[in-house]
Amino acid sequence: MLVTLAGLSSSCGVSTEISWRSDVASPDGIWTATAITEGTSGPGNNYLGTAVYLKRTNASGRGYEVLGYPEDTSIWARGRAVLALRWRDNSTLQIYFEHIPKLQLQVCKYGDIDISVQAGS
Repeated sequence: MLVTLAGLSSSCGVSTEISWRSDVASPDGIWTATAITEGTSGPGNNYLGTAVYLKRTNASGRGYEVLGYPEDTSIWARGRAVLALRWRDNSTLQIYFEHIPKLQLQVCKYGDIDISVQAGS
């Protein structure tokens, strides 16, 4: 019976899938901004959200989350560009939305990087 329960619980794991991704390096190549839309599903656990991460280009991992919000699954279309990342210069990251979503996390400055969120393209 213990083996059966262990088998059942291992087959009910959480699944995570990246649906959209964009990477943009700063003009001097020191920083990389990465936007990821990721879905998580499992028993009682469904979520679709987008986050922007900032890291030094040579660092491993995703970096530090500087913007995050849940996607509206009733209007979200797989693979669409949900936002645009642009570097105005070596120390200014601009994040553009057609319509700014309800942000759960917004960092305005990370180290020497200023981060702005704007509507429009």
